Amino acid sequence: MSAATIVALLVVALLVVALLALFGWRASSGRSGLPKVDVTPDRPQAFGYKMGWLAVRSEDVDAVCASLQRADDRFAGRKFRACNWSSGMGRITANFRNLEVFVTPALDGWVLLVNWHPRSESDALLEEVRGVLESLSREHGRAALFDNHRVVSLACWALADDGVLRRYFAEADATTYVDFGQRLPEEPADMLTSEQLHALPDDERDDDDLYDRLPDESTVVDLARQLTIDPTTIDALACTELGRIARPGRG
Repeated sequence: MSAATIVALLVVALLVVALLALFGWRASSGRSGLPKVDVTPDRPQAFGYKMGWLAVRSEDVDAVCASLQRADDRFAGRKFRACNWSSGMGRITANFRNLEVFVTPALDGWVLLVNWHPRSESDALLEEVRGVLESLSREHGRAALFDNHRVVSLACWALADDGVLRRYFAEADATTYVDFGQRLPEEPADMLTSEQLHALPDDERDDDDLYDRLPDESTVVDLARQLTIDPTTIDALACTELGRIARPGRG
């Protein structure tokens, strides 16, 4: 085998390794199998279950994108591309590893940042969410976080007004991770947290009615409706404006 043949085989092998590495990276980062970004105007798509999102009081989607760049360093300097509902929602639901955020156009005075999630571990959640929501609410008056997923019993909500975090609650897998601030008037009056449930004597925990008082996905959506806008009904709104989409960096 000649030296030229050996070199050619080595080049081919390196190209194969590079392509396999690229494919693996795209798959692990959630970039593979995503719909193309489309800018054909369409109608809002409802969501709300098995989803996390921010709600920001605003009539200007680009202003909210700029605010997010200042509030969350993962988006500092990131490009927000115009995107319609179909491709935006399609991309963030096509692969659970896809960390892109779809920013909706204004809907009855609210801009929603769909698929936004904090990056922190449980011991740093409060400070991260506080920083983002307080920054957004200083610029827009009110900003809120909602998240839920029935499989792991995730129920989460947070609210900031005029630069001050008023409330942040998050629990999953029968564990209360954050219970900050006074309960909001909109929260269920008889709500029981997992932490409170575990603190009861064993014989009292046998009451099935107690488990019905734990917050769930319906609690989260109902609070979104009362505090901001109900995302499960936005498909009835007459809006054909485009949203924006961006992928966070490492920050």
